[in-house]
Amino acid sequence: MVTGLTRANRVVKSGKFDVIHNLAGYTVQFVPDNVSWDGTCNCPVSGKLTGSIIAGKNVGKSAEVVFNGCGKGTVTVGTDTEDVNFDRCAAL
Repeated sequence: MVTGLTRANRVVKSGKFDVIHNLAGYTVQFVPDNVSWDGTCNCPVSGKLTGSIIAGKNVGKSAEVVFNGCGKGTVTVGTDTEDVNFDRCAAL
């Protein structure tokens, strides 16, 4: 479920989608949890995606992406966690 008519108030609250990484050879199925934009960034600034690897290497491992502000996040696969910068995000 997506609410909000513009990026300034858009929130993805439910559903699921698959991310297929052909080069790395895996597929992750994610469920969004209040992934939100605020109109100041072209990427989500809060919320998280949770899921698991459903195909390829590491099948069955959990996966999570937490959005911590414009272009910043934390990615966890299994027990490995890393802070990341999303290089395609820009403040508007």
